Amino acid sequence: MVVARWESLYRSVFLRSILTLASANVVGQIILLAATPFVTRLYTPHDVGIFAAFNALMSSCLVASSLRYEFAIPLPRSGRNGRLLVALSLILNGITCVLAAVILFFWGRDLSQLVNVPQLASVLWLLPFVLFGAGSYKVFRMWAVRQHDFKAVAHTRILQSLANAVLQIAGGVAGLGAVGLIIGQFFGFSAGLFRLARGSLDRSADLRRAINRRRVRVLARRYDRFPKFDVAASVLDTVSTQFPNLLLAAMFGPVVAGFYSIADRVLGAPAGLLGQAIGQVLYARSRQALLDGTINRMVTVTVAGLSATLILPALIVFFFGASLFSLIFGEAWRQAGIFSSILVLGFAVQVVYSSISVLLLASEGQKKNLFIHAILLVIKVLAISYGYYLGDAYVAVMGYAVANGVGYACATALVILHVRTHGALTPDKAI
Repeated sequence: MVVARWESLYRSVFLRSILTLASANVVGQIILLAATPFVTRLYTPHDVGIFAAFNALMSSCLVASSLRYEFAIPLPRSGRNGRLLVALSLILNGITCVLAAVILFFWGRDLSQLVNVPQLASVLWLLPFVLFGAGSYKVFRMWAVRQHDFKAVAHTRILQSLANAVLQIAGGVAGLGAVGLIIGQFFGFSAGLFRLARGSLDRSADLRRAINRRRVRVLARRYDRFPKFDVAASVLDTVSTQFPNLLLAAMFGPVVAGFYSIADRVLGAPAGLLGQAIGQVLYARSRQALLDGTINRMVTVTVAGLSATLILPALIVFFFGASLFSLIFGEAWRQAGIFSSILVLGFAVQVVYSSISVLLLASEGQKKNLFIHAILLVIKVLAISYGYYLGDAYVAVMGYAVANGVGYACATALVILHVRTHGALTPDKAI
């Protein structure tokens, strides 16, 4: 009875932690979406397109800036080892920022020409600063997770969105163009960084006193599976998500990329939030579901329930996207509404997949997860390239939408098949 009570308490605390993070994400996304009508009236599609290309480059660098060692921070039993991993991750992130600065100093203009956005060269000098803020934030976020300080993480999510929205609007009023969008992004990350760093250092020993070079090398080898395996999978996932902004800018110019970026911001942000929240809850329950053999039913109910929930809003955007966007964001953004009508069904299927994809990690399906992301990246690139071959941006976006829908539908079927064939988790494997 006592054990059952403790298990019930643990589960309730755990689920409350998930709800705390999910609700903070909801508030943060509401803030960003509420700011979008102001952003679209203060910035041109050209400005947003340059920012989208910048953000794609930054995100691709950020995901591997600490070689994924930040995800090892919650794992050691010893708090001292956790602090050493914080130090290692911060050092690696700093090295990445310096390397980025050197590369951009010598070859920034060439990179801008390569992606066919010459104006990008004028803002690339900001990339190391944004990378430093975002990379340091993710390190201290994982330290807060280790400390189970989920409220602090939730507060920073809201603070980030608020700072981002206010400063991007201020940059637009000041006429800073794409620089205003990037400055808002940087201070958004920094607002969360200072809050977490201050709280972390208040509760732990000074990092400088904790550093032991020999012990850091031991820990780096102990958790070397993160740079060896997780970097590749995470880069593939991020590139698959971000490359349309860069590829559309390179092939059709920053204006087309700007239209796509706003459509992605309006559709992709809530879709990603919904998928992440449901996925976290599923992941929390997956171990017990594997043990008692109910995981098949859980997947079926989730897929059916999500599909029924998403179909109506998806159809509304599909038929009325252009009119809604021009009404809310201004007539200049009608093209973004047309893109949203094309993309929405694929995004809906993506939400279903992202919600249940965590079950691959819970049921020894990491290799299949890597395979899925690799295939999705290939078919998306081919789809947009076909539109470029025809010289038609509409065909490129349509091809991308079809690749998204069909690809994620097949991936969803693969997850369902994997879960069914994997079966229940036997007690001898329940470690």
